[in-house]
Amino acid sequence: MTETIYFRETQRFRQPWLWAILVFVALILFWAALTEAESLFQRALFGALGFVFLAFFAVLGLKTEVRKDGVHLKFFPLHLSERHIPAAELTGFDAREYRPLAEYGGWGIRRGRNGWAYNVRGTAGVELRYRGKTLLVGTQRPKEFVEALSRLRR
Repeated sequence: MTETIYFRETQRFRQPWLWAILVFVALILFWAALTEAESLFQRALFGALGFVFLAFFAVLGLKTEVRKDGVHLKFFPLHLSERHIPAAELTGFDAREYRPLAEYGGWGIRRGRNGWAYNVRGTAGVELRYRGKTLLVGTQRPKEFVEALSRLRR
């Protein structure tokens, strides 16, 4: 039996400016492997670090689901299991625009003045309130996310 999913979104870090920085860092590691390493082991180590660095960001992503039992979040590969906020604990939610750098210091799993944020890109989010806490979840589809959360209250 499959559980009803009201909303599902998977976001990945695909911003060109970010990938330009990541590739630049990986190229430095590859260059170090070829020019600075003194042994085959060091060459392999620097080369592997460059590859692992890029692979990590290639798979890094935020999966958000609203199911009948609540909100499920997973920032893979940082979270090995889902973070679950039960529907019964949600006291409120609002879609809002936010400033990732100013309010949370950037993207990813971040702590700001108003609580935690899970964000990948953009400036649209849904702020969840539960158990006296606040969690902002970045989304590319805030209207659909809020509509799905509204279904939990019915």
